[in-house]
Amino acid sequence: MGSCGCGPKGGGFSCCNKKEFVQDKLCCNFTLTDDTATTLYQTNVSVCSLVASGFIKFCGPAESTINVVFSRGGLVNVVSSFTVNEGSCVNFTVSRFDTITVTGTGATATAPIEGEICLTPRYALPH
Repeated sequence: MGSCGCGPKGGGFSCCNKKEFVQDKLCCNFTLTDDTATTLYQTNVSVCSLVASGFIKFCGPAESTINVVFSRGGLVNVVSSFTVNEGSCVNFTVSRFDTITVTGTGATATAPIEGEICLTPRYALPH
């Protein structure tokens, strides 16, 4: 029997189709002055093909925290969430979301939470 696969002599099978991906990178700073949810990222890319990895970190008043929520189509469809403690950093890889929001605890106008999120979203190019 002949070769069956994606090698150089493989016969153009559908499983061999190369997919082209876009890979972006963004980093942005944020400041929270109360406990209101703040949107840090939102996209109009199809959530079926979106995968992103990155990190989030912050500094703020002692014992403050932020809650990070990855959601799809609004906050009711939470894909993933986690809490970050003051002075720490969390790495993540999440798929099938379109919005990232953060909510801080312990932040005020005179003692804000200041942080940074770096995100590398990847998604297939539509054909």
